[in-house]
Amino acid sequence: MKDFDKVFSAAWIFFVGMVFARLFGYIFRVIVARADIEVYGLYNLAFSIVGFLVPFVVLGFDEGLLRQVSFYKGKGQYERADVAISSAIKVVLPLSLIVGFILLLFSDSITVFFGVPGLGVFLRFFAFLIPIMALSNVFVGFLRANKDMKSVVLATYFINSLFLVLVVIISFLLGYKTFGVITAFLFSYGIALLILFFRSKRFFRFTLKGFDKDLSTFSFSLFFVFIVGGLLVKTDNLFLGYFTDAIEVGLYNSALPTAQLLLIFSTSLLALFLPLITQQYASGSSIKGYYKAITRWTFLFTLPFALVMILFSEKVILFLFGKDFAVSGVSLSILSFFYIFYALGVTSEKVLVMLKEIKLMFFIISTVLIVNILLNLFLIPLASQLYGHGMYGAALSTGISLFVLGLLYLAFSYKYTKINVFDFSYLKIIFSAILSFVIVYFVQKLFVYQNIIHLIVFLILFLALYSLFVVLTKGLNEDDKRILKGLKDKIKVHRVGFNKEE
Repeated sequence: MKDFDKVFSAAWIFFVGMVFARLFGYIFRVIVARADIEVYGLYNLAFSIVGFLVPFVVLGFDEGLLRQVSFYKGKGQYERADVAISSAIKVVLPLSLIVGFILLLFSDSITVFFGVPGLGVFLRFFAFLIPIMALSNVFVGFLRANKDMKSVVLATYFINSLFLVLVVIISFLLGYKTFGVITAFLFSYGIALLILFFRSKRFFRFTLKGFDKDLSTFSFSLFFVFIVGGLLVKTDNLFLGYFTDAIEVGLYNSALPTAQLLLIFSTSLLALFLPLITQQYASGSSIKGYYKAITRWTFLFTLPFALVMILFSEKVILFLFGKDFAVSGVSLSILSFFYIFYALGVTSEKVLVMLKEIKLMFFIISTVLIVNILLNLFLIPLASQLYGHGMYGAALSTGISLFVLGLLYLAFSYKYTKINVFDFSYLKIIFSAILSFVIVYFVQKLFVYQNIIHLIVFLILFLALYSLFVVLTKGLNEDDKRILKGLKDKIKVHRVGFNKEE
């Protein structure tokens, strides 16, 4: 029962950290964009190039450490955990330095290739970000394996985001634009790496002896899964750009990231899920309780917000992006509906990682990628012809693909664990959500004119009714109620101070 407290404490910390990071990330973008649109474009392009290279340097060791270190600790093999993190550093550090040096060396050639003057300056300095970001990813995976989410969130979300904004403000006030952005990135990511390193040192001793072949094999296999997964999430934009134009892609990318916000809940709840169930699995204990609870809570939190995005999609888009993007509402409705099912499948994906069924995962995601490509080839031109907007076809293609992916993860997870995560409580949750929404829907119809304040009030009313009906229909069991009380206590603690002991 104590481990449930750790999961939900980590989820709360992770959620607050993500909100903080997104807010300050947006502030950073606004500051740079308003100060100099050219600098804004240059740093985005340079950072995208670095972001593309980093996964090829990390080679899946971050996720590999998360699983393997948790497994070793579950077995009581603490020396193997030391060898694992040491092995990851011995591979990632030299490789990242080599790739960083190559980027530095060929920065001018890359600038010529893109035909963007000024890009070379950013690439020469951003080359130093490659080893910084690569090692940070390694330490994040290791700290998560040791269930230290406070250090991860403190360094990667709070400190990084805060210093990114502060340094760029100071630099711009002093008259430095290009070097202000460069300094902000290097300083903020460098400070984050130092924090992650010193926090990680509490849990291991670096050793030059030995090399964890199991970790490298597992991590490298995961790397290919991530590569295919990356292609899967980019397919819709690529085909939409091919069949339509930049405006249509821009409209679609108001709906897509908005729908992806629904994954915040599952991402937060899964922050410690893999290391927890892996240690349980290694020690021979059952993961059933954790698996069912996290899946149910993912559904509990995701469903109400998904319904809002499905049925009030146009208003959500208008509120976030303005009237020029209103036609994206249909795409948001489609994507939000399917993201409900995908969010459930993500939990099962972690179970397959725990079982080291990487070949199966690669087969699943490769199959879904092929399905996605075929759907995009058919549905985007069809939607363009019928409705004048190919993005509807892209949204449906992505939605169906994510649904199939989540369903396959659930099915194969059940095949190997024989754990059925669904029970009667799901029907109670669905009933509560639909009833709450129907009431709010008819209430809002009474108001002819609606502004932002009305929409916020309607959302609060909907969530309040939803919570009430979930309780009245007994959609929560005794463990859920105790967790809610514990989570409430955690929130009170973190209001006093982030580093205060719970």
